[in-house]
Amino acid sequence: MAVGLFQLRCAHCQHVDQLDLGTAVERLRSLGYLRRGTPDADMVVALSVTLVGKLGCQACGSLGVQLTAMGAHRDAESEATDWPQEVRHCRTCRQQISPERLEVFPRSELCAACQRHDELTPVTEFCPRCGHYLRIVKANSEGLTRYQERCDECGYRA
Repeated sequence: MAVGLFQLRCAHCQHVDQLDLGTAVERLRSLGYLRRGTPDADMVVALSVTLVGKLGCQACGSLGVQLTAMGAHRDAESEATDWPQEVRHCRTCRQQISPERLEVFPRSELCAACQRHDELTPVTEFCPRCGHYLRIVKANSEGLTRYQERCDECGYRA
C-alpha cells in the first residue's frame, strides 16, 4: 500500500480515511477535475487541498471532511492554503488589488489608491445641451433645494 498523503476525518461520523496519491487521483477524476493520463503529484496535492470541501466522506457521504497533511506534504498544504483565492486587477490602473483588501472588501473593483482618488475627486456634471461644465449656484426661488446646476455658456438650468 502506498504511503498516505493526507488523512481525511469526517466531522459527522468521525470516519478516518487515508488519501494516498492513487486514491486522490481517483477521487479527483470522479469529481471531474482530472482527465486521463498521469498527473503531476504536486498538482494532485494542490487540488486535494483546494477542493477539500468537495471531497465527501466514504462512509456517510457528507461533505464535512477535514484534511490533515501527512509527512513531507505538510509544507505543500500550508503553501497551497496561503495563496489568495482570487487575483483581481484594478479597473482604473490595472495593478493587482492586494489580497488583504479583497479579504475585507470582496467585491472591490479598485485598488486602495484609485479608490482614495475616486472619493476625493468631485463629480463633474456636463450640460446636456452644449457639453460645458455645469456650475452649482444658489437658487433664487424657494423650493426643496436651495441650489441649482447652471451652464454659463447656454444658460441651461437643471
